[in-house]
Amino acid sequence: RQVPSDFIETAKTLGGNRKKIMWTVVLRQSLPGYVDTCRQMLAVSWTYLVIAEIVAASDGIGAMMMRAKRFVHVDDIMAGIVTIGCLGLLFDAAFRLFYRVCFPYLKKHANEN
Repeated sequence: RQVPSDFIETAKTLGGNRKKIMWTVVLRQSLPGYVDTCRQMLAVSWTYLVIAEIVAASDGIGAMMMRAKRFVHVDDIMAGIVTIGCLGLLFDAAFRLFYRVCFPYLKKHANEN
């Protein structure tokens, strides 16, 4: 639905069959949205992973932070928070780089506005 009908009509005019239009027009037009959604869901899944470790795991960053909480080791808690933040930023930067490499034409278009 988010692919402009002009793109599809142009592909039909140029002789594209249904399969070719799906691959070259529709899929390629919608891929940037899929990558954006994966980037957003990575943040949500990272949050759930840490929560699951806090609640029911014996290993992991969340479990380490809960053990540190019991013994009031604030430095370990802060190290866990910084680690979670740094890993989140690292994965987000990786997704942004992937987006720029795969869809350079969108970056140029965004700068024009």
